[in-house]
Amino acid sequence: MALAAAIIPFAIYAVDTQGKLPAWPPTSWPALLWVGIPLIAVGALPCGRALGSALFALFAGGSLWLALAPYRENQWAETNEVWIWLPGLTVGATLLFAALASRARSAPGGWLTPLLITAVMAASAKLIGDGGSAGSAMMLGGLCFLSGGLMVVGLWRRDLPALRGTAAHLAWFPFALLFRGVFYAYVERVPALLALVALLAAVLPGKGRGSALLRALLALGLAGAAVYLAWPEETYGY
Repeated sequence: MALAAAIIPFAIYAVDTQGKLPAWPPTSWPALLWVGIPLIAVGALPCGRALGSALFALFAGGSLWLALAPYRENQWAETNEVWIWLPGLTVGATLLFAALASRARSAPGGWLTPLLITAVMAASAKLIGDGGSAGSAMMLGGLCFLSGGLMVVGLWRRDLPALRGTAAHLAWFPFALLFRGVFYAYVERVPALLALVALLAAVLPGKGRGSALLRALLALGLAGAAVYLAWPEETYGY
């Protein structure tokens, strides 16, 4: 599953660019896609909580440093803004991964969490598409098929740890593609932040029907609010 999560964005990028792969070495936003490959190790290795989060932060921070290159070299060349954005984004992405990984350890089976993740990613894809980045929207939409598959697995066999191994990618790609939409397209920051908080709400700890209902209401409500706030007056014609 982790391998599929890493490959899907590359495949959609290749389709969108008529057979090309993201440039290597990456000097801009394609670095956000390449980091999906080393993230496979984060899901595969029997890492402890601290080590797994540290590895994720290392890969995420390096990817964001490369992705911010145009800003570092132009808009932020004479300021220290990069040292505000880089740590902030890295910490935010790592916290999202830690929450999703914790959920994958405590309740790896079942269908509700994959369903909520799928719904939030679909809403995020809508935000990104409306923000003028159809390619990124398709990548996140492609990952919805993966998380939807995890939901089917959870319906079929609740005892199977469907979420294990995919937590790093299901945390990283929604974050990274929303980040790309904010910095390289026209996605507004507040709806993007609401979408990420919705994803966090989808994996809140807790067991029982009350906790499940609260997670569902929070995740779907926040995702719906993000889409509503970003609803365009005019579409881009995609």
